[in-house]
Amino acid sequence: MAKTANEVIHDVLELSEEDRSRVMSALVDSFELDTAGEPEGSFEDAKAYMAEVRKRIDDVLVGSVKGRPWREAMADLDAELREYAARRRRTA
Repeated sequence: MAKTANEVIHDVLELSEEDRSRVMSALVDSFELDTAGEPEGSFEDAKAYMAEVRKRIDDVLVGSVKGRPWREAMADLDAELREYAARRRRTA
């Protein structure tokens, strides 16, 4: 009997980080990207984007980069956007 999505998710969450990363990568690879009606090159852009996502996940898993809290990252981004907007107003 086939497992439900919730059962699969439960099972996957019990795996090690490395194994969860492998499952996630396999899931991403399983999606077919449809370029019908999209600008030329969009499929290649999507492949490049996913390659970058995989690289960044691997960097975190092997410890070559360290994450930081979401709230901290968003606060920094908000501050940068406010500074950018202020600069634009001064030069306009």
